[in-house]
Amino acid sequence: MAAIAYPVTDPVAAKPVVTQSLEGQGFEVAWSDEWSAQAEIGSSKGVALAGGFKPHIRLQVSVTASSEGAWLQVAQTTTGAAGGLLGLSKTKKAWKATMESITSALHASSLLSGAPQES
Repeated sequence: MAAIAYPVTDPVAAKPVVTQSLEGQGFEVAWSDEWSAQAEIGSSKGVALAGGFKPHIRLQVSVTASSEGAWLQVAQTTTGAAGGLLGLSKTKKAWKATMESITSALHASSLLSGAPQES
């Protein structure tokens, strides 16, 4: 599954920026501790009822800091396959829009310290 790592200048300041960006995209964000969160939009029940018209997308957000720098990583933990081809397509489009939103928000806040790295 897709993941992207953002090099950030201040991991503490990046957390509310990425949370606000995700919530602006319709995700519910729950920080499980100081350094990791889960973001979710839709539900498995919605997929069962509406198929690909209502995708269920879950992301894992983590923040790490070391002497080499700080990183904010966002990883997709669902593929959208339960919604068939339409679900896959909608999930892929939502992933791209969400990553563009996070990149823009971090850039506007002057928190990016380099180019995001996709994996």
